[in-house]
Amino acid sequence: MAQFLTNAKDVATFAKNAGPQALRMDYLSADGRRSTYTPDFIVRDAGGSYLIAETKGRADTDVAAKARAAIEWCKAASAPSKKVRWEYLYVPEKVFEQVRGNSVDDLTRACAPSLAQLLRQAESPQQVLNLEAPEEDRVAEQVTAFIEPVALAALPSRYKKAVADAAALFYFIEKKDTASFAPLFQPLLGPIDHAAEAVMRSRLEPDVPTAAVAQRDFFEPDLSQVQRTQAAFLKDKSGLLKRLLVHRSPLMPTGVLMFCLDYAAKPDEAPPGIFACVRSKFAPLAKTELPDLVKGCYDFRNTYIAHAKSDLTDRGKAHEALAQWVTTLLALHGAVTA
Repeated sequence: MAQFLTNAKDVATFAKNAGPQALRMDYLSADGRRSTYTPDFIVRDAGGSYLIAETKGRADTDVAAKARAAIEWCKAASAPSKKVRWEYLYVPEKVFEQVRGNSVDDLTRACAPSLAQLLRQAESPQQVLNLEAPEEDRVAEQVTAFIEPVALAALPSRYKKAVADAAALFYFIEKKDTASFAPLFQPLLGPIDHAAEAVMRSRLEPDVPTAAVAQRDFFEPDLSQVQRTQAAFLKDKSGLLKRLLVHRSPLMPTGVLMFCLDYAAKPDEAPPGIFACVRSKFAPLAKTELPDLVKGCYDFRNTYIAHAKSDLTDRGKAHEALAQWVTTLLALHGAVTA
């Protein structure tokens, strides 16, 4: 963690919270005793905000109580009038190992669902073993504002968990003052890209030649009759499709799927090879609601999540967008299984 903070591009400074001057917080342990909690790190980011960071390798019975104490401490320490802001960053080891970004903002987004789930489970009277209802019934009850239980049941377990995490994070963030709703979409980024990739594979992969020469001709058709700028554009897209279909290393699959759906709807004659294949295989989907759903999701991600061009603090807008993202995931999964 110390190495990550040292290299993080948006960290101004940080310190290990240790020694006689360490910051300590009071909390009530699981057995009702008054105890003291010492978080791992204190961080100041490039924007002047502060983080209380806690790394956790193995869970203990007091993790949630410590987290609640830290969250309340941060609320009390923050001073909006003086633009002083404190936040609690809970970093499970398994999540930390999967973070690929190099900023504390990336880390915060990745870890936010884990904190929301930790606090949600702590509020339940059955934290260790829930015997009141099957797991699927419990999850469906949490997300009914965004998806019907019947539709949820039809999704793979990975997608179900993503929807449940996003919904739980929504209700967690809405309780905070002036908080951004952008992190709640983090759990759905991977599943939507995964589903978009699956749609393209299911339709295009069967037509990809296996022989090297035929495969080259398939992905590099003659574009001499195409306008130069359009030819460069198509060459770029064919390269992305080859990465996905042949090399199994997709880049921006949701964006590539958006191209496929848009290209399938065009009236001009398509060049041979991959482009004729896209035009033929995606023509039926181009007439459905899927193109608008994918484009809406893609544009929203670029505006509020990937590039953070605008702040997302409006609860209603976040609720509407999350419902649309869940609908998009359902539509993508349906396009694969249809």
